[in-house]
Amino acid sequence: MEQVSELYQNERFFGIIWKGPVAALDRAEWTDGTGEGIAVTKPPTEQPQAWEVVVTPGTDPEGWQYGTVFKHLEYKRPGGRSTPRFGDVVRRRLWRRRPEAADAADAASLGSSSSGSGESVDGTSQGPGAAPIPPRSDSRRRAQEDAAQRRAIKGFLKMVYDLLERRRWWSLTPWDPSALYQVYQKHQQVYATLQVQAYERRLFTAEDEAPLSALQPEGGRTLLQDLLCAGMHSRAAYGYAMAAGHISTVTGYIKLKTLAPFTFDAVGGVSVEANNDSVAELTGIDPGDILLAEWSNSTYRPCHYVAVDRANRCLVLSIRGSLEVGDLLSDMAAHPMEASLGGRSGWVHEGIFSAATYIHCTTGETLERAAEQFPGWPLLITGHSLGGGVAALLTLLIHEAGVPRGMGAVGCVTIGTAAVMSRPLADACRPHVTSVILAADIIPHLSYASVETLLLELNQSSLLPRAAKGLGKKLSSVLGLGKDSGDTKVSEAVAKRRSEGKTQAQGEWKSVRRAAGSSPRRPADELRILLKDEEALAAAAEATSHTLEQTAREGGASQAQGSGADTAVSPRPSPRLIPVIEMSDPDAPPQAGGEGSQVEDSDAADQEPSSATDLLPYLGGMEDGGGATSAIASAGVRDKEMGTSPRSVSQPAHLYPPGRIIWIFPADEDKSSLDGSTAGEEQGPPARAGEQDTGGEAPRKEPQAPEPSPSNGDGAAQVSMEEAVEEVEAKGQGPSSKEVAAAARESGDPRASRGKAVPVAVEAKATSFERLLLLPDCFNDHLPDRYIEVLQQL
Repeated sequence: MEQVSELYQNERFFGIIWKGPVAALDRAEWTDGTGEGIAVTKPPTEQPQAWEVVVTPGTDPEGWQYGTVFKHLEYKRPGGRSTPRFGDVVRRRLWRRRPEAADAADAASLGSSSSGSGESVDGTSQGPGAAPIPPRSDSRRRAQEDAAQRRAIKGFLKMVYDLLERRRWWSLTPWDPSALYQVYQKHQQVYATLQVQAYERRLFTAEDEAPLSALQPEGGRTLLQDLLCAGMHSRAAYGYAMAAGHISTVTGYIKLKTLAPFTFDAVGGVSVEANNDSVAELTGIDPGDILLAEWSNSTYRPCHYVAVDRANRCLVLSIRGSLEVGDLLSDMAAHPMEASLGGRSGWVHEGIFSAATYIHCTTGETLERAAEQFPGWPLLITGHSLGGGVAALLTLLIHEAGVPRGMGAVGCVTIGTAAVMSRPLADACRPHVTSVILAADIIPHLSYASVETLLLELNQSSLLPRAAKGLGKKLSSVLGLGKDSGDTKVSEAVAKRRSEGKTQAQGEWKSVRRAAGSSPRRPADELRILLKDEEALAAAAEATSHTLEQTAREGGASQAQGSGADTAVSPRPSPRLIPVIEMSDPDAPPQAGGEGSQVEDSDAADQEPSSATDLLPYLGGMEDGGGATSAIASAGVRDKEMGTSPRSVSQPAHLYPPGRIIWIFPADEDKSSLDGSTAGEEQGPPARAGEQDTGGEAPRKEPQAPEPSPSNGDGAAQVSMEEAVEEVEAKGQGPSSKEVAAAARESGDPRASRGKAVPVAVEAKATSFERLLLLPDCFNDHLPDRYIEVLQQL
């Protein structure tokens, strides 16, 4: 009886369990490489000291491969055979005798002279070093993953609790659908204004030469080549799901996460081999140049790979974006945490920073070996979405720990990155990190603070709360309610204080406190009444002053002739605003109102709010007037520098895309969106530079870029969201399509002379991503294929 070194174990699915075939015409439970049955006196499953399961990139962790019939297991199928799909009823795995047990006395006696084929089921040569994963390490890994999940969920709940502790829930809720529509229209106008800025301050277009590469400046390599290389590898990090077209569209992505798993999970159910083949297909590299690939996903452990790109002469570390539950939990742990990197201190996205730390630990040895094998080659770290944020933080960690010996420059290009760090850290990584953002992509704008800003903006754009409040006041006046209530007391207190001097500010404070204490309303409600009374008094004073001035102008001449003296009419001074009562410190001294007046108290040094909007953070955000931006600025949320000192619970840190930000505005697919015409209208010849096409209408004022344009410190002009918002709010509307086209022609943009527009790349200020923009293509522009399409147009 001759011994063999390899055996295949075959099983069939019987409804609820897997077991060896029992039918007479079915395949034997133990076979050789050709499928011939082998009689086994003592199976390898009972001799773990002599046999081991062969685990390959084409199998599951236990070595199994699945199919509909045993014959099909000899062939590859899209996505691999490492997981059972709908209709799979057979499986098999390969057992190999351990080398040290080849001559053991207790080796199994076999009743056949056939020998194994020595090849894996997928037809690739397998080395003898593969071994099953020890159960103990599996249990340890599961315990670590469970702990990470609990940590991520706890961090998300803490973030929500902090938000609700700082804001009342009704101040974060849009009370009618019109608010969403109004904000949507305003954001479209802001985006159109940004387009005008981009034309005037462009970095390069398809008609221009792109700047030189920062990673490989020698040989005339350009920045655009780096962007294309990064876009290609960040797209390939999605593996088989991307190669099969499952996430080429938003609807395809939704189908992938909802209906597709019922037949086949094209993300978690794909074999390592199929994912590696997809990377090679999408990037054009050889599968053997993939030095490391991790396709097992969990919380804080995103999928990634390390490869050699011989065509671009660089090493690549690419990190996948959000695609599985573990990625989603990493995204949800968005509470800012303090960190020190690159000699700077600031705030980072907690979940993404944890993921960057994990990849830094797991890829260190591979990168060192690659640097020895390819000395002087640069390392390009890239990723899309979540992967882009991880790549940026990982770049800082590598520079902090030291670049591997022999490796060239280490640079990072992120594609549609998440907002991951505060301003000091974003500025610190500028020499090493370039962030590419496409048009309306919403993810770079997404952070804890920007979500709060959007909710407040939606709430304050709602018409229902304001209408209900006005109706309540009318009913109160008609029914005569509130005559003896706190309204009268507060009004009397206001009138009394107006007749007193500023030296009685402390007495005024006590009277307001007593009025608040004797009224059933809360202090915030009292402040609303005080504010309304003061607004009414201010309006009455202004009207009286206007009447007196008009009377003086009409009768001044005759009175001067009769009396021989000029008559001067002194307008009635405006009433002082009420003291600001901060809800967090009700015992603090007041700040005196009035122009040029101050409270004579050393503790009252802060300037009072200049309008009702500035009181929104203290009044629950339900007052009329003002936008969410003003309210948040008053609360200290919009700290442009994002300082390194710990922030209070009322000041969430704004996070930004890292490094140098290049914002790409794609070509308009509809020609009319640029030349101001409508569908079906006859198009005339393009206007020459400097000419404005009025289209038979009165010419509009062309939007002018501010002078000088804001720059990044290197002299390059940048687009600014703040300028766009201010322009829209000042004009009441954004630029029309004709104004956009006119600005393009005036600035000499090649878009104006083409039948179809071309994309334009421009640098952007980090503060442009402090607020979310609700735009129709906000999700479509985040797709990796969309980035590749626009970069290829450039």
